[in-house]
Formats: sequence, structure tokens, C-alpha cells
Amino acid sequence: MKKLLLLFAFLIFSCSSSDDSDNDYSNTSIVGSWQLTTMLEGGIPAHNRCDLKSIMTVLETNTGNLIQYYSIDDTSESCEESLTIDMTWSLASSSTYNITFLGAGESLSAVLDGETLTIGSGDEVIVFTKN
Repeated sequence: MKKLLLLFAFLIFSCSSSDDSDNDYSNTSIVGSWQLTTMLEGGIPAHNRCDLKSIMTVLETNTGNLIQYYSIDDTSESCEESLTIDMTWSLASSSTYNITFLGAGESLSAVLDGETLTIGSGDEVIVFTKN
């Protein structure tokens, strides 16, 4: 009887653990729309109001794009879409991705931490938050 109770308890625990990990995966997917929240150069914020309108869209097909906004004087002018950069991505490890911005030919490492995606390292870092 004790073995049957232990087996039953193990099955319940196994099922709930599996469900939790499925939920964690869906909450930590790189696929979706991402809003630029910070640009750092040498640890110092290097963004303006228009930069923060930039959006990156990541698709399940391992492709996507980054739409950047720009203004010569962001205090008095409206922000305009200045550039759309196509990209590809691949999974490097459980929470690390390789993102290649086409045209520039630059491949950067990106780390996904919940709803935050940090691209780059060292002196130049770009941070996005999932929409």
C-alpha cells in the first residue's frame, strides 16, 4: 500500500512539474514583438526619445526585422522611421541566441531573461522588453 501511495504522489508531482516547464517555455520565447528600452555605450545611456520607439519583430521562422526611428532634434521634431533592418536568429543555448542583422553582416549574442532581451556585451548593449 505504501508503494502505491508513493507511486501516486510521484505521478502527481511529475505531471505538475511538466506543466510548469511548458508554461515557463511559453513565457520565455524570443518570438514576438520587442520594444527598445535602453541603449548603453560604455555603460552610459545613449538613446533619445525617438530611439525608444524602435521595435524588433522576431518570427518563428528564425527571421525578423528591426524598425529604427530617428530625429535630428528629438526635442522639437517628430520621430520618423529611418531604417528597417532584416535579421535572422538561432538558439545558441537555453537562454542565449545568435542574432545576425543582415546588410550589416553583424552577428551578436542575445540573452533572454523572462521579458527582457539584452543584445551585445561590453561597451555596446541594447535592451528590449517584450510587448
